[in-house]
Amino acid sequence: MKKNEPAGPFREPTRQSPVAILLILLRLVRSLLRMAWPVLLVLVLNPKKQSFDALSWWIIGIASLSALGSIIAYFRFFFYLRNDELILEKGVLRRSKLNVPLDRIQTIELRQGLLHQWFEVVSVEIDTAGSKNQEMTISALSKPQAEALRDLLLEKRTGRNDGQEAPFPAEAEPHRREE
Repeated sequence: MKKNEPAGPFREPTRQSPVAILLILLRLVRSLLRMAWPVLLVLVLNPKKQSFDALSWWIIGIASLSALGSIIAYFRFFFYLRNDELILEKGVLRRSKLNVPLDRIQTIELRQGLLHQWFEVVSVEIDTAGSKNQEMTISALSKPQAEALRDLLLEKRTGRNDGQEAPFPAEAEPHRREE
């Protein structure tokens, strides 16, 4: 942190809401089901009906590994502001660190899918100049925390500290999308 930079919110590594564990787990399960649906279909429709015990153990094992992976992913995900950059650190097996200069941030969207609404959290999606997809996504933050992050990033991006309105006003309500 620069010496002239005041201490403030998001200066220390910050985690997502604990709800992120569930959202990560559901994303992992959905991905596994997309990849394994043919195998599951064969097992269910198999006329010989192989031992359900073996299938049960496989399902329990995969579910346990998925849950453990989700918890580890939650504890290995941090974001913070440092030296006019938003930094995101994540990864379980392969760690990655993404530094985004605040002046390159173009849009900050707060999205709230059905599960997000149920758990009263929002997803923060940040786009930068020159990228086609979201540069970074924070899956689950409380709405006040997400709004504080958005307001701080917009303030830092425009270099305004005088309370004047930024050229790109922040959205009042998060986008809602069905999952």
